[in-house]
This record gives sequence, C-alpha cells and structure tokens, in this order.
Amino acid sequence: MLAKAAGVGATIAMTNGGGIKESVDQGPITLGDVLTIMPYGNTLIQLDLTGQQIVDALEKGVSQVETMGGRFLQVSGIEIIYAILSMRAAILTTVLIVFPRNGQ
Repeated sequence: MLAKAAGVGATIAMTNGGGIKESVDQGPITLGDVLTIMPYGNTLIQLDLTGQQIVDALEKGVSQVETMGGRFLQVSGIEIIYAILSMRAAILTTVLIVFPRNGQ
C-alpha cells in the first residue's frame, strides 16, 4: 500500500487487520494472491493527519489486542511498541515513523 501511495508523498500506510484474510509467502505475488489476501476491494485513500490522530488510531488498534478485538492495524512506515496491561487492555508506548533508507 505504501509503495503505491509513495508517488503522492505518503509517509505511512494503515489498514484494518480484519481486512487481511490470508498470509502471503515470500516471492512473486500474483493478482490472485492479492485478491485472496484482501478480498474486500478496499479503496486506497490519502489523508493528511496530525501526529495525535495517528497515535489515537494506533492506540485504538492495540486497545483490545489480547482479546483479539479485531482493531489491530497493519501498518507500513511505522514501528510501534505497546504494553499489555491485562487480558483486556494494552497501551501504546512508542511510535516511530520509519523513513526508507537510500530512497527505497
């Protein structure tokens, strides 16, 4: 997703984990693989978000990770660290925007 949006200046990409239905093996990926992995036809959009809006989305994403609440975001261009507080709660502790090395 991030590679597709890089042409318009995107720095990060996020998608809901519930929209990803299969894993993918390393190597060439076909259109059929993509349609199996993400069968819902989600639309790629570009948004300008504040840092706080990104943190809020990520915090919601980890908030029910232990109960598999389905909120966990799949991200690109971001590294997150979170702490599990209990079987019902987790909090975000660190968010890093990861810039590509050597323009890749």
